[in-house]
Amino acid sequence: MDYNQQLTDWQYYYSRINRLTQGHHQVEQTLNSGLDGLNSLTYTGEKWLAEKECNTLLLQCCRLTLPSNEHLVTKFCQFIYNAVYKQDIKLTQKTLDELLTFLIEFCNVCHDWSASDALRALGAILYGRGASCLKFCNQLLKTSEPIGILTRYCRSKNDDISRLAIQCIGNLAFKTVKMGAALELSHYQMCYEILQRTMEIYLDTNFTDPLNACRNFNCTLRSLQNLLTAIQNLNTISLNPLIAVLRVFMLYGVEKVTLTQAQASVLLTQGGSPVKTQDSGATLSSQRRLRHKTFNKKSGNTATNDSVAPSPLSTDTAASTGMMFNSLYQTDTNLSIKPLVTSDSEYSDNESGQALKLKSATSKVRLNALSCLQIIFKRCNKGVSLGYWHYFIPDSIDSKIPSIFTCITKDYSTKCRQGGLLLLTALFDGSKSYLTAANYKDKSNGPFISFSYTLASMLHEVHRSLIKAMQQSHSDQLITQILKCLTVVIMNTPYNRLQQGFLTKIVDTILRYMHKSDQNIRVAFLTCLISVISVEGPSSEMQDLLSLSTYPGYNYHRVENSRQLPDYTPWIIKLCNNLLYDTRRAVNLDDSMNSLSIQSSVAENALQVLIIFAANYPQIIWKSLQDVTNIASDWLADGDRKITLYAVKLLEEIARIRQKNIIEPNANEKELYLREAVNYWNYLLTDVLPKLLETSINGTIRAAACDCLSMIGTEVLQELSITLRIFCMTTLLALCKDENALIKASAVRCIGVFTMFNSLCDDSTFIADCIIVILDAIENTQINVRIKAAWSLANAIDTIARNRLQYRENFSANLVSKIYAAILKAADDNDKIKFNVMRALGNMLQFMSNQHLQSEEFVEYISKSTVVLSKNVGSGMMKVRITAAQALSSASDRKCYGDPALYASIWKSYVVCLSNSAEITDFSEYKHLNNLKDQVYISVCHLASLMEETDILSIRTQLSGLEDKLIQFIQEYPLEILQRQVSDGNEVNNFQEHKKKLIDRLSLVLKNFHGEGSEFLRLLVEKLSIGENEDETS
Repeated sequence: MDYNQQLTDWQYYYSRINRLTQGHHQVEQTLNSGLDGLNSLTYTGEKWLAEKECNTLLLQCCRLTLPSNEHLVTKFCQFIYNAVYKQDIKLTQKTLDELLTFLIEFCNVCHDWSASDALRALGAILYGRGASCLKFCNQLLKTSEPIGILTRYCRSKNDDISRLAIQCIGNLAFKTVKMGAALELSHYQMCYEILQRTMEIYLDTNFTDPLNACRNFNCTLRSLQNLLTAIQNLNTISLNPLIAVLRVFMLYGVEKVTLTQAQASVLLTQGGSPVKTQDSGATLSSQRRLRHKTFNKKSGNTATNDSVAPSPLSTDTAASTGMMFNSLYQTDTNLSIKPLVTSDSEYSDNESGQALKLKSATSKVRLNALSCLQIIFKRCNKGVSLGYWHYFIPDSIDSKIPSIFTCITKDYSTKCRQGGLLLLTALFDGSKSYLTAANYKDKSNGPFISFSYTLASMLHEVHRSLIKAMQQSHSDQLITQILKCLTVVIMNTPYNRLQQGFLTKIVDTILRYMHKSDQNIRVAFLTCLISVISVEGPSSEMQDLLSLSTYPGYNYHRVENSRQLPDYTPWIIKLCNNLLYDTRRAVNLDDSMNSLSIQSSVAENALQVLIIFAANYPQIIWKSLQDVTNIASDWLADGDRKITLYAVKLLEEIARIRQKNIIEPNANEKELYLREAVNYWNYLLTDVLPKLLETSINGTIRAAACDCLSMIGTEVLQELSITLRIFCMTTLLALCKDENALIKASAVRCIGVFTMFNSLCDDSTFIADCIIVILDAIENTQINVRIKAAWSLANAIDTIARNRLQYRENFSANLVSKIYAAILKAADDNDKIKFNVMRALGNMLQFMSNQHLQSEEFVEYISKSTVVLSKNVGSGMMKVRITAAQALSSASDRKCYGDPALYASIWKSYVVCLSNSAEITDFSEYKHLNNLKDQVYISVCHLASLMEETDILSIRTQLSGLEDKLIQFIQEYPLEILQRQVSDGNEVNNFQEHKKKLIDRLSLVLKNFHGEGSEFLRLLVEKLSIGENEDETS
């Protein structure tokens, strides 16, 4: 239909209906013909309806249409569907409320023949509008009497109506990005209960029509996907039975795996009650032995000493679920559905068509089930998901139970194979900390197999199966997905706890794809290679693999116009060199946008391979540093910003290696390494960095150039010409004032590095300029800038504290005051900033001179600093507390600790710190506990060494009721150190020496003091001295 004619017709029908009133004698006739006309228009394609007019018309139809006139209502419902779904009209809240009220009222009185149109319209209205429909949720979803309309229709014997009702639930639960959180938790639980009950009805239905059954399953699974995505916390629903049924569905129709109605129904409602099957007499697989060991704790079985926490499914219900899985896949089980026949030759033409439809429908069931499982394992706690691994991943090559690899290797649908790979990716992603429990050496000779060994066996099987799947696959799309999945597997696998050889097998397998014509495969191959060389703790296997100049699986032939490389160059550098220049040649041949994008991705990843190779294996790459520098330089001027950025990052890694060679060389090679580094930096500072730091260059690249400059090192800087040194310093100071937060953060960090250089520490003017720009940055609105500024300020103050005699003369009181004010203000900032603020305060206490201590302004600053440090010793992140404790013990002058009340409060803060440290709940913080205690012990002893007679009474008051805790800590902590797994005799002696000095100091103060508080001090000395003579004798 002509567009202008359509608009004319719309306006005609709109005007006719809009003029009608409730009492008009021809209202039904006019409305009927108007709706016919409106429904005859074309709503597909571009949006052409005016939203304001459409909302007005929908409201008018709600007022004029009587629910009793079912024929008229069905036409109105068709118009709602056309306007809201096909034209994507945005409904006002008033229109939405009126439409929902009308449709709910109609659904309560209509017949089945008109319910379909009503539900279709309702589904269109509910889609993505859950947050706006909260007041109608009970009328739609209520599961108790009187039940909601969707609940009632889901139980309908008419499958078409039931499916439409299920779609409505899925649409209601659908969470859009714009709307955010949609329904309340109770409503989500209602939705889940309805879908669970509906699935049970479907499973209990006689599968005389398997095609229709698949439609029902698919509809329910799609709605379930929306629901699982929307629920914020999946722990609020019962996952066990859901995962059990989804696991059955993911294999439905593959390898003769079919549904057994009764068993699947029991799984859904009871979470998997055990079903007895005939014992075939075969020996239990290690997987079943693991389940027996994990889940039968109540039987008193303690045959294993495995210290790994049991599976999150260690309940009777979960055990039953695991047994149910076995029973579902016994080859001798009587199945209620015939195995799917995939050969068309067994059917007539008509039957062949039906078989193909059924084949397509079952593949959709599998795909939807895999999508649901992917959502669950992507969003649930990784510790919980690990408990389900043995339901999806085999633990030996001999396992006959269908698994996720049945989908990946044997499913005839490529999409289902990809779905299986995505599910495997979701299982592995983020599981690194849990998989460290694997240990293939932990194999016992008894009847039970340890969890750590079984987990290692699963990881072995995952690698074996993925490599096999890759070798057998001929689909480019599938190969790409396998490579992506393998990348995630590699990133999360603890190879140091598995058998050696897997990384070599992976490299052998993936190398065949580096020259594939499909560039997506090349990108996936390089990403996988990056994950291989990123494996933590470079093993001897990887050292040997990457140090080779020629690799058996890679025949190196230099690409035209690529860099000429020496024969000894490691094969991985040759490979990246070829890929980079081959990419440039391909772009010249095909300069379309799509080609440019894909080719750029190849080049980016090839440069990333070189960056990570340089970072992780500097001892292998160092002989080829000049060749890699040449490669990076060739790509600096590339038009693609990302490629330029990675080229700069590669130059930074080269600079890091050269600096490391200078710091840790053999004595004979130091001069050689230094000369090479100076030549390298002459090149960078003359030809590269000045161009990259120009204001016209992208901010991210300029920031990367600053990061590169921070790698120069004090030895190299000292050897450069005065011109280049001035260029470095003036450029950095200017960049610290840049408005771009990314550039400012990088420049400020680089300044912090420069302030620590020995070659610049005597330049008080430069250090003062650095501090001024840092003080400006520490008040920036961007937290990343403030974090870098706090770190740099702590470095700068460390420098002036080390050279305090010089800087006390050269720094004005005004500048020192500004430094103190800025630090104290930053002390209330984020914990990541506080860490360096505490360090800066400690250095400032060391910097203070007698002249400063005579000024009321600085005395107040010192007092405030002490209060801030004392406060942070007792609470916050462990690193902050340790640094604060260290800072409090940095001053060697008693005057820096204020009056006796303030001095005594520091004592109390240490005791409070010890009390709070026993209440740590965060495991990541627990590893720092010993460091905190060490520092508190040293700080208390240091504090005692400065005690004066006037402090005793205040200390007694502050420590009232806490002195025993302090005495116990000082007495017993050296023994605690001795009992640590990694104990150092010298360390214990050091702490004993600290303790002796503390007692000697307190005894000296007590000797000449007889005032109030002397009894407290005497008692303290006596308790601390208990066992001291024995310690000396021992």
